[in-house]
Amino acid sequence: MDKFNIKILSHDWISNENTETDLCSHGKLELTIGEEIILNESDGDWTISTSVLQLLRCIEPNPDTETDFNPIMCCGMLLMLGCPIGLYFDLKHKNGKIVIRNIKKQYGTNDNEHVLYPKIIAEINTSDFAINILNLAKEVKSFFNNEPKKNLDDDMDKELWFEFWNEFNELYKNGIEKYNC
Repeated sequence: MDKFNIKILSHDWISNENTETDLCSHGKLELTIGEEIILNESDGDWTISTSVLQLLRCIEPNPDTETDFNPIMCCGMLLMLGCPIGLYFDLKHKNGKIVIRNIKKQYGTNDNEHVLYPKIIAEINTSDFAINILNLAKEVKSFFNNEPKKNLDDDMDKELWFEFWNEFNELYKNGIEKYNC
């Protein structure tokens, strides 16, 4: 069985001065798929909280994650709309396994600023994948729980904040219950 391992190497805010208004955490990730290290500290910062929500979304079958899915995002905040920089792959659920292929690391905004990993076709036990993502989500929840309460003046930010964490917590809870972790 192939390996899928992702971990947070660093976790912080874009600016330590605005922690009450910054809606997304950022940091460095390490990601190994199969035997290949896809992301490491030299790849720069990613939006951690948004990326982990994306990964929580793909624990269970989801047509939105099957082709050119963008689980690791450079930016995007709560709207999850951002630049094209990120990690993309196809992810399918098949017979208790998750199959990942067509991996592309887009490191710049131009079409030719990317690395393809055409030889990687990884099959991971769904439970192993889920436990890895749920542990990551637990770290994100802990990070936010240990930070000052958010001071959101904008009604749209408040609504997006509520929707983001509602979905994050629901997917996390469902995963914990299903995979007994």
